[in-house]
Amino acid sequence: MTLEEQIRGANRVILFLDFDGTLAPIVPRPADATMPPDTLKALGVLAADGKYTVAFVSGRSADDLEARAPLEGAIYAGNHGLEIRGVGLQFSVAEDPLLRMAVERLRLELSTVAGVEIEDKVLSASVHFRRVPEWEWPRVEEAVLRNVPAELNIRGGKMVFEIRPRVEWNKGSAVRWIIEKMHLERACSVYIGDDLTDEDAFAVLPGGVTVHVGMTGNTAAQYRLADTAEVGQLLQRLAQ
Repeated sequence: MTLEEQIRGANRVILFLDFDGTLAPIVPRPADATMPPDTLKALGVLAADGKYTVAFVSGRSADDLEARAPLEGAIYAGNHGLEIRGVGLQFSVAEDPLLRMAVERLRLELSTVAGVEIEDKVLSASVHFRRVPEWEWPRVEEAVLRNVPAELNIRGGKMVFEIRPRVEWNKGSAVRWIIEKMHLERACSVYIGDDLTDEDAFAVLPGGVTVHVGMTGNTAAQYRLADTAEVGQLLQRLAQ
C-alpha cells in the first residue's frame, strides 16, 4: 500500500507537519521562509474537512507558526513542542532564566561573526550558521558549547544549534500529548518531517504513517518524500 493509499483509506486522520524543510523550503534566513500558496491552500481545505486534524510541530515559536500558516482549526506546537495551542488546547513549559543568559552571552561573543543568527524564541533558542563562512563554523560551535550551561540542552540540526531546557519533552512527547487530549488514539497518525528533531516523533508512532523529507540520511520513518515540492503535491492530492 502506498503512502497516499494509507492516508486516504483511514476514516480519521491527524496530520502532524514540521515547517522548515517540510512545508517551506529551507532558505538562508529563517525569517524569509514561506509556504508555497498551493500548499497553504491545500492545508486550509484539509483543516476544514472533518476527516482531518492539522497540527504543525516545529522549532519555531507558536506565534511564528500561526503567522505563517493561519488556519482555522489547526494546532500549533512550537518550540519543539514546548508550547502547544489551538482548538482549545493549551500547554507550555516555564521560561528558563538560564536560557536568557545564554542568549545574551552568545550574542555578545558571536557579534563579529558574519552571517550568524541567534533566534530567541523565549522557551528555546536557535543559533543559525547557514550563512556563516565554513572556516568560522568551529568558532560558532565552540561558543555555543562554552556559553550554554549544563542545565540546558544543546541539539544539532540542519546548520543550526538548538538550545532548550533540559526537560523530558520533545516533538514526540508533544505528538503523544495532542493525540491523547484530542482523543484520537484510534485515528491514523501521520507525521511528516525532515530534521533530526522529527525522529523523536517518528519513534512514538510505530503504528502510524511516518514520512522523512529528503532522500539521504538514516531515519526511522516508513516513507520518504524527496523535498517540499513532493510534500506539497501529496497535500494537494489529498485535498482534492
